[in-house]
Amino acid sequence: CLGCVWSQRDKKENLSPTIWATITQFNAVTNRVITSLLRSSSTATQRAKVIEKWVRIAQ
Repeated sequence: CLGCVWSQRDKKENLSPTIWATITQFNAVTNRVITSLLRSSSTATQRAKVIEKWVRIAQ
């Protein structure tokens, strides 16, 4: 069961390759979005434009 996977966080070998690939891809995209939003030199206006861009990409 999928819920059982979460109780075995140290045992990644229990995940099917497809599930593991999906989780890895999701984490990579999430990290990219976060990194693009939290640049130290960006202003609120720039961050808003970045968010709008990511929303367009997601759609």
